[in-house]
Amino acid sequence: MKDGQHWYRLDGTPCYEIEGANGKARSPTVRDAREGIKGKLAPRSIVPSVTTVSKGIGMPRQLANWLVRNALECAATNPPQPGETADDYVVRIAADAARTRGAAAELGTRVHDAIERWLHGRITPGADLMPLVEPAMVWLSANVVAVLAVERSFATPRYGGKLDLLCRLKDGDRLALIDLKTQGTSARYDHKPRIYDEWGIQLVAYAEAMDPLRRAVLGNLIVSTTEPGVTWHVWDDRARLLRMWTYALSYWEEMHNMTPVESEE
Repeated sequence: MKDGQHWYRLDGTPCYEIEGANGKARSPTVRDAREGIKGKLAPRSIVPSVTTVSKGIGMPRQLANWLVRNALECAATNPPQPGETADDYVVRIAADAARTRGAAAELGTRVHDAIERWLHGRITPGADLMPLVEPAMVWLSANVVAVLAVERSFATPRYGGKLDLLCRLKDGDRLALIDLKTQGTSARYDHKPRIYDEWGIQLVAYAEAMDPLRRAVLGNLIVSTTEPGVTWHVWDDRARLLRMWTYALSYWEEMHNMTPVESEE
């Protein structure tokens, strides 16, 4: 998918690929969504994911800070080699930082997928992942009374997404929308995870898409990939998050000339 973009058809199914004008499969683009492809894709028949919108208007400050710190840590542990030019050193450190990010992302994806497979059918993760996945399994078993949906996609006329977990909590039998996150934590900060507003914005956008979810508990279950353990974070300031999402979506639509058809003159 181009630049990590995700798209959904209006019936809620993911749109990973489309058939281009030349008959070859490729990833969708904003232009495809806006104008369609004659005989193959109707205009405005696919919508962006919540994450596509969020990433499309700029990088979160906290993530930018983490990327800078990651690069600095790579530089601190990899000093210049004898005879290495400054330009070559920068290229080498950038490549090392990219490898570090890639390895972390791959591990996070494996942990995330293992938890989802367990939720689907109580499939026990492999021994290599069990130390990291087990705390999430324990938390979910202790706090969830009923799993209602796992990895369910949806779409509205303006955006779409995929719910990680819709469930009922044992605490008061409350409906809850839970998004799983993985994160490398640091002993320097007692392995407390970094919390990003974008996570809450994603959840409130999902909740706004379906009326019953507007009253659901919105929370992230954050799984550490460096020190076995989980953190449960509930988002309470929904009005603020909804304002941020509304502004972000409107800005993205204006930027890409994708304002809702009903609002166009």
